Amino acid sequence: MMNTLLAKIQLYKRQIRIVVFLLLFIVIILFAIKLLYSSKNSHHNTQTRVPVSVQKIAFHRDSKLDQGIPPGSLPSLEQLSTREMQFPEAKAQTFVGQSATEHGTFVVTSTLSGVTILIDTPNGAEASAASFVPTNTVPVKMSQMPAGYYIIDARKDGFDQSGFIVRIEPDKITRLNIALRPLPSQ
Repeated sequence: MMNTLLAKIQLYKRQIRIVVFLLLFIVIILFAIKLLYSSKNSHHNTQTRVPVSVQKIAFHRDSKLDQGIPPGSLPSLEQLSTREMQFPEAKAQTFVGQSATEHGTFVVTSTLSGVTILIDTPNGAEASAASFVPTNTVPVKMSQMPAGYYIIDARKDGFDQSGFIVRIEPDKITRLNIALRPLPSQ
């Protein structure tokens, strides 16, 4: 009788271990699914994402960078035109070292169709970061772009690549109209 009681206790211990193991396994699987689901949804966010570590940075003007801003692309208090409101929103992008509390609007147009742009910071933090830098085809707008200076790299097959400096100021609209020169025929 004592042997059968000990055997039953050992059996119950094994069964309890198996149940605990299965519960832990289920918790781990659910946690992994939650992580996958949240990372997939973060890529569908249409607003610009900014790391928490840079949220205390405020916009400051830079006289050296101001010298490179093309005429006609200075920030203004004008409203978006009806046509500009119809432009697609730029792809979500993280801007390292830019203000997360102050935002402006950036509108890019071109005299040509099919011009693609890359948006980077003057120190090249976007290109050098491990993050993906998306391309956008103009016309495009970025409604909640962090205030700061940016380098806009414009490209189109058969045309010279051009770079532009723009300044995004809080609660203002910056417009850039890109005109590219054709490559010389060879």
